[in-house]
Amino acid sequence: MTKFFRIGAAGVALAAAAVANPAFAQASATADARAEILSALTLEVETGSALDFGAVVIQSSLAPATLIMGEDGVLDCSDANLVCSGTNDVPVFNISGGTANRTVKVNLPSADSLTPLYIYLNGTATVDDTQRLELYDFTTDATFNAASTVDVYDAYNNLVSTDPVAAYYSVDLDGSGDGSFTVGGTLHFDGDELAGAYSGTFDVSVDYM
Repeated sequence: MTKFFRIGAAGVALAAAAVANPAFAQASATADARAEILSALTLEVETGSALDFGAVVIQSSLAPATLIMGEDGVLDCSDANLVCSGTNDVPVFNISGGTANRTVKVNLPSADSLTPLYIYLNGTATVDDTQRLELYDFTTDATFNAASTVDVYDAYNNLVSTDPVAAYYSVDLDGSGDGSFTVGGTLHFDGDELAGAYSGTFDVSVDYM
């Protein structure tokens, strides 16, 4: 009888432990979840504006030359092999519909003298160098931000890495979510191009920082 009682007591104790342990082991916490929906950006070139280098006379077909249109609309025609005339202009890019007071990054074409874009005689694409001009080294009056680095931390605030951030251009949107900037560039002449009107296009984009 005594032996039976002891087994029963042990069984009761184990059952109590099985019920009590989960209560002490369980814990919970509540975390916030967040998201922000930004207004879609619209980017348009102001009507009538363009990257216009005006009219050019090449003095010698044996010498290359460059013509620089600043983002401020000032044409640098100091190359001795060129004579410039006519009107010139820079395109004005207008941003609208954005989220007020946010910063957007301006993405210019990455073209340089080794990998240029082209404008073509009568706007017709060709690989004939006598019928196309090299366009590269785009500039803008948007704010320049020098190259820097950013520290990356894990969930425990341990430094994981220090990543490079390339230089970039940006525009601060106003209280209405609007902004604007201009773009300039460099035109290169080999010296043997045919006379006529040259034209083409280039792409610029913006996105939120």
